[in-house]
Amino acid sequence: VKAPIPSPPRVDIAISQGAAELGIPRDSFDLYDRYGKIEMAEDLQRAIHVAGTGDCYVEVREHEHYRRLRGVEGRHDIVDERLDDLEAFVNGVQNSIDTCVEAASNSLKDMIAKLHYKVDHEVAKHVQELFSHKNQLQRDVRIIEEKLG
Repeated sequence: VKAPIPSPPRVDIAISQGAAELGIPRDSFDLYDRYGKIEMAEDLQRAIHVAGTGDCYVEVREHEHYRRLRGVEGRHDIVDERLDDLEAFVNGVQNSIDTCVEAASNSLKDMIAKLHYKVDHEVAKHVQELFSHKNQLQRDVRIIEEKLG
């Protein structure tokens, strides 16, 4: 990142410029030149003086915990994608199950309706005939008992 040198050189301004240019938090990194960490204005002046008339190169070193945090954010995005895929799969399975249950329910309703029809129109008729025969048989048994008795 190329940035103008603040006049007078101030570390806080250099850090603010670096943070703004790189889009990272101010407290997430330190500045270094080839002699070490730049902590004070004198360190920044040293880096500028050593550069002479050429470009002054200052290294931005991100703190370890911020690097790890970015790694976790990356894995978090992957987990979010996997979760979205799993939720879509579960919704698809749920819809499939709902469709199967609905089909089974309709089939069962049809079977019950056919069974009711058969009971009402075929079995009931035979049951009525059997009751009629039973009643006739009981009358016949009473008549025979009266004749014998």
